[in-house]
Amino acid sequence: MICLCLTGSSLDEWTGQLQRNRQWISMVELRIDLLRPAERSVESIREWWARQRGELPGILTIRRLQDYGSWEGDDGQRLFLFSRLVSALEPEYIDVELDRSTQPDWVQLGRRQEASGGQVIRSFHGAVSNQEEIAQLMARLAAGSREIPKLAIESNTLLDTTNLLLAAREFQRRMPGRTAVWIAMGEYGLPTRVAPWHFGSSWTYASDPAGTPAASGQITPQVLAHTYRAGTVDDMRPVFAVVGSPIAHSKSPEYHNRRFQEEGVSALYIPVRADTFGAFLAFANALPIVGASVTVPHKTAALRAAVEDLGESGAVESGASAEAQAVGAANTLVRDAHGRWWADNTDVEGLMAPLTEIAGAGTGRRAAVIGAGGAARAAVVGLRDHGWHVEVYNRTEQRAHDLAVELGLDSTAAHPLTDLTRLPAGSLDLIVQTTPVGMSHSVEGDPSHGYPFGGTEIVYDVIYTPAETAFIRRAAAAGCTTINGERMFAVQAEAQNRRFRNALIGESRRSD
Repeated sequence: MICLCLTGSSLDEWTGQLQRNRQWISMVELRIDLLRPAERSVESIREWWARQRGELPGILTIRRLQDYGSWEGDDGQRLFLFSRLVSALEPEYIDVELDRSTQPDWVQLGRRQEASGGQVIRSFHGAVSNQEEIAQLMARLAAGSREIPKLAIESNTLLDTTNLLLAAREFQRRMPGRTAVWIAMGEYGLPTRVAPWHFGSSWTYASDPAGTPAASGQITPQVLAHTYRAGTVDDMRPVFAVVGSPIAHSKSPEYHNRRFQEEGVSALYIPVRADTFGAFLAFANALPIVGASVTVPHKTAALRAAVEDLGESGAVESGASAEAQAVGAANTLVRDAHGRWWADNTDVEGLMAPLTEIAGAGTGRRAAVIGAGGAARAAVVGLRDHGWHVEVYNRTEQRAHDLAVELGLDSTAAHPLTDLTRLPAGSLDLIVQTTPVGMSHSVEGDPSHGYPFGGTEIVYDVIYTPAETAFIRRAAAAGCTTINGERMFAVQAEAQNRRFRNALIGESRRSD
């Protein structure tokens, strides 16, 4: 189920939020603390709720500042308002913090709620250091057998989310069928928002796109319903992921989930932010994840992980495709028939398709590749194999040198990025930009700043969000032919999707 958090500061704003999102939600949270004090009239809220609720169950919440809310009064005032609203609204749920569970007046409020046929959500919002502490907190939250435990932790790394997942799985084993809510806040916690069932959550929270999210990491009801089917599918579908850092900008979940839905494939594709690839592997094994799209900065680590996953059981060739080995990086991982990782690379195919349509073969023309990561490797291999004379420009010259030599270029083809500024206008036929510079949620700027476009160059930026980076804008203004990463994304994602569907066939066979 999807619960809409009403985050407006007035009842009129609440009306708009509810009307815009009603078709996608199953519940609504009345965030009284976010209303302006002048809007907190019990009678006004009662009349509003009577007009607007329809068949929607309601959660009454007045969250304190220390719990990431906005209540500015003392706790006695909060209790008084809570009590009056419980009588006026008769909400299905009230959200009350763990540290109020032994306070007599708050205990009495909970009893009144239960006596009227409602339930208490017993919640904790805050930082938690490890899996053991998460488990202990949830046990305390679940102490009241008629209450619904809700744990929302700060997730500052993917390890925090993994710890939450492991604690949730243990909780489900000990208390099967118990209604609960598990949330990891922030970008690292996105999996808990979009795949609530896998974390043992009975619902997930969302916020209206026109307002401020009620908590870090919340996304919109429409995205939850359309992209992830969070409001309609409560099962343990096989999970795929896109892993990178950052990841919130990625179009991959929208693309792959849409393809799964169109083709009747029972699978879910989620975003996973990981700062180290080892952190992703631990999370992927815990969930588990069947396959993954790999993006910045993990492509070389993904190939290495697939090869090392073999141990002594096979040669390098059985852990990675020829394409991934040629590039020295992988943008695609799937589990093989034994559950081990198999690495592949669809970046070369994706990168070269739009370029070949425009430019044909390279035939000795001069191409500059900016960057030295996984996408740069794909660009060098693709251009080299299509006849281009390739040079590599990178902020760290040694990384450019290592990439060039490893991929069969002369060491003189490696340059520091500043060398671009020394080239005469029009001396390059093609520039391919493969770094995250200019990407939404990443570093702003133009990595080619200082290169004098002559207007004859083909300028290619593999970034697709935003569609027009500063690099592309400057090149277009000079009259250059430009290509952004949208077509590359479409081609490589289609190739990935075929591999994912094949992986599902293998997964099905393993489960028979």
